[in-house]
Amino acid sequence: MSHNTHRAFWIPVLAIFTISLLGFCLAPEADKGTEELSTPNSRKEFNAYWYAGKAEITTYDLEQARYGEIHPGKSVMVFVTEDFLINEQVKKEQVSDKPATSVIKLNKIDRFTTGIYDYSTMLSTFTPVDRYSYPFSLKTTFSSQDWCGQSFMQVNRRGEGYQALVRSYFEAEGDKNVILDSSLLEDEIWTLARLDPMALPQGDITIIPSSQQFRLRHQPLAPVEAEAKMTLQVRDDSSEQYIYTVDFESGRQLKIFMQSVFPYRIYGWEEKVKSGFGTEAQWLTTKATMDKSIKSSYWGQNNKADAELRESLGL
Repeated sequence: MSHNTHRAFWIPVLAIFTISLLGFCLAPEADKGTEELSTPNSRKEFNAYWYAGKAEITTYDLEQARYGEIHPGKSVMVFVTEDFLINEQVKKEQVSDKPATSVIKLNKIDRFTTGIYDYSTMLSTFTPVDRYSYPFSLKTTFSSQDWCGQSFMQVNRRGEGYQALVRSYFEAEGDKNVILDSSLLEDEIWTLARLDPMALPQGDITIIPSSQQFRLRHQPLAPVEAEAKMTLQVRDDSSEQYIYTVDFESGRQLKIFMQSVFPYRIYGWEEKVKSGFGTEAQWLTTKATMDKSIKSSYWGQNNKADAELRESLGL
């Protein structure tokens, strides 16, 4: 996959309304008790990008490894900031004195076909902007649907670690409640990269593999050892990109390609996995390449006339 031949116009994200309307996806207003916080970038630059009242929506052409073959698909990443209740770990929708903090939220949706049927997976990650006060992501959720059945997983920050809830149609996964030691979540790499790629851990690390890995590869839900590194590469257009690589002991490898300067746009990713059954299993590489990107207050664009906006995303 070439990550050097794709252009996209990126725009900030945010939603700012404290209106709770049943059945509508509305973005929250920045609560007066929750400051827009600084990062390694200047406060002005960061806030201008992430608190501008629009969402950053990017589509990717997806080549998904599954059942020993590569299948076509599409991936969508939606980044937005919102106020988040720390104890309840849900979006803050009402004015209250409950402790809250601003988070960067990712909704990542992957859709791909496997023969006659299709898959749809969705990951949501909630990572505090204020990494000094809240150094760990507060919550992730993941769901997977295909013609065989569906599964759901939620991970919450509790005390000095994480509490995971798994609900699944499949016997091997079943209904589980798991306590996990504090480790880097693979599912939070995306949001951490948007805050500051160089703050991602490097060297020997302990990491909790992604929810999608748990579901599609039937791996145990537990921290594993890995090695991570960040490299710098010049693209065909002479701009630079970071490549964050995680090599797992199993042989699996994840690479994320991202802009080397703020706002650290994600250009795409590659994931090398062993796919297939028994002796026929082989190492294949899932690839996602940036297609299109728009700025949008999408939560208010739900009329039939707004459907044409999907064309601007290649959907």
